Amino acid sequence: MKFNFIFITLMFSIGFSKSNKGPSLTNNKWISEGSPKREVWFQDWSGYIRLFVTTFEDTSSVNPGPYITETKNKPYLTPKPYKLVQKNQLIGNIKWDQDFSWNGEKNSFTWKVDRANPKIKLPDIYTGTLTYEENNLTLEIIKGFQTIYSMVLKPVSYY
Repeated sequence: MKFNFIFITLMFSIGFSKSNKGPSLTNNKWISEGSPKREVWFQDWSGYIRLFVTTFEDTSSVNPGPYITETKNKPYLTPKPYKLVQKNQLIGNIKWDQDFSWNGEKNSFTWKVDRANPKIKLPDIYTGTLTYEENNLTLEIIKGFQTIYSMVLKPVSYY
């Protein structure tokens, strides 16, 4: 009896599962091929999709000041030089103009950015196009008539 119930439940759930028409945007982190390096994430919250774009622009060296104090027998307290990566981040909700298509067509959207680092005047509205071909995602983000980002992205699983 218990086995029959489990079997019927399993078959019922398989019968009503969603068909996957293509890879998922939200299961991957997308990394740009060119320079500067960019990471793109899509987060699917049941009523909306969030888009995260992080750009790693420059690396600077940070050296300790010339007047550092050293403590005897505690060299680990002496500051060491390190590299600091400059990154910019934009985060916001996207609204697709039409349903997303995986067959190489351009998918257009509006992106309302509500978080940014470094700080900018928010909210900020961008438009964009997204095309998926041969396991590559081509993303172009425009503000007004100026192209802000144009990149080719490859998927990287992050979990």
